[in-house]
Formats: sequence, C-alpha cells, structure tokens
Amino acid sequence: MPEVIISDSSCLITLTNAGHLELLKHVYGQITTTSIVAQEFGLPLPVWVVLKDPIDEKLVARFMDLVDGGEASAIALAMETERSVVILDDLAARRLATDLEIPHTGTIGVLLKAKTQSLIPALEPVLSDLKSVGFRISSDLEEKALRLAGER
Repeated sequence: MPEVIISDSSCLITLTNAGHLELLKHVYGQITTTSIVAQEFGLPLPVWVVLKDPIDEKLVARFMDLVDGGEASAIALAMETERSVVILDDLAARRLATDLEIPHTGTIGVLLKAKTQSLIPALEPVLSDLKSVGFRISSDLEEKALRLAGER
C-alpha cells in the first residue's frame, strides 16, 4: 500500500505563492488534506488534492489546544490513516507529530525530494522564491538543506 501524503496549509500556501505548487503533484502524485486546511488555503484545490476529514472530532479539538485548526486536523487524520506522512512546517505541530510518532516532513523536505527526483535542477533558487513570499527558514536549516541537496 503506498504512502498517503497529508498536507497542512503552510506547504500549500507557500508553494502556491512562490509558483511551485505543481511540485507537490510531481513528487507525490496525490495529496490528501482536510476541509479545515482547504479553508485556510482559501483557493480552489487542484484536482490531485483529495479532501478527507478525520473521524475523531474530539481528537482534533484536543490538538487545537496545541496547534492551529489545520495542523490539528491534518495530524488527527494522519493518526487515523495507515502509512501516512504529514507535511508540517510549524515547529509546535512538528513537535506534536514527533511526540505522537507520526511520520512527517516539511516544505523543505518536499523540495529535497523534488531535487532527488530531478524535478528541480537546484534547491537554492526555489528556496529564494519561497523566502521572497515570506517563508521563514533559519540560516542553519537552509545551509543543512543545501548541503543535503549537494549544493554546498
């Protein structure tokens, strides 16, 4: 059974604003997200993004004490979905996923996968595009990502 990739709104918004949303499709084929994330995204979702909400609304409510609604719903859905990986950028959301032993990645991880699959020739220009639309990345993380991409 293939992995189910569940995205929070941060990755969708950032990649859209930077003009790179199609990378998600090319890297994973299909993405799953929740209706809360779709509302946060605020634009029509591409046909390759599937909407699915978590069944346990109490779990979502419990997580909303720790992270925002989109992150809470994405993490709850990941808990209910076998072989899932959730895309999260927010540090608190990533910590929660780690604590719950939910496999996760972030937008930078998506870009590294795109580079590995030769979907982008270089990571650095795409990172520059993301930063130009307000994506925040520490200089340490940026350097680490560039090293992993073989660009340093």
